Amino acid sequence: MERGRHRCDPTPRLRLTLGPRPELVLSLNAGDEEARLLEIISPAGFEQYFADLSPLLSVEGKPDFGAMAEVRARYAISMDVESIGALREAHGLEG
Repeated sequence: MERGRHRCDPTPRLRLTLGPRPELVLSLNAGDEEARLLEIISPAGFEQYFADLSPLLSVEGKPDFGAMAEVRARYAISMDVESIGALREAHGLEG
């Protein structure tokens, strides 16, 4: 997990990180084993973002990036899409 300029590698059992808004966060499973992430966002109300995003990510093939940008804009979320290529290369990911 990367939070701002800091990186932490989770223990095999548990890792808890806390971060203030509006810090950039990257949660990435670059390993071969299944991983689970529980993210608690407070105050409540942001859960609708994930509900709106879910259908766009549940499609065969590549998602509609334009529609995803519209969802992010509705919730004032910024994403550094330019970093995706470097992250894929750094972690040996395909896609």
